This record gives sequence, C-alpha cells and structure tokens, in this order.
Amino acid sequence: MQMFTSQPKPTLGALQGAMARAVMHPLGAREEMDLINSEVAAAIIKPNGRLTSFERLQIYNQQYWWRLLGAAAVAGGVAVLAAA
Repeated sequence: MQMFTSQPKPTLGALQGAMARAVMHPLGAREEMDLINSEVAAAIIKPNGRLTSFERLQIYNQQYWWRLLGAAAVAGGVAVLAAA
C-alpha cells in the first residue's frame, strides 16, 4: 500500500537549489560535512547498501571544496575560505 502525503513534491529547481547549498556549504574543522545537512541529505538522496544519505552527500561536499582548493593552488592564487 502506497502512502500519499498532502505536501506537494518539490520542483526540480528547489531540489537543485537544496543540493547546491548543501554541496557548497563549507567543510567543518575535520574536513567533514556539518550535521546541519543531515536533513537535506535524507530528503534528497537515497542511501545505498554501503553509504547513508549523509555519507553520499558528504562525498560531493568534500570533492567540491577539495577541487576548489586544488584549483586555487594550481592557479598560484591565494584563497581565503572563511567558515560560514
């Protein structure tokens, strides 16, 4: 039996915005994603047999920041990233 909720499904734009905000959120002190994104992860990413929704989103979050820092280092520029 399938359960129906009264809440409308989010639009594609809303999902993309939530994903972008979560991925671009600065990493914590140990280069891990903040727990603030755990609800977002559960809402938009399905877990698989090996990783939770949070862990899957954390991979995207870490890769975003590590690539950004790597690009800044290769370009010879100085990047100052302040935690929000």
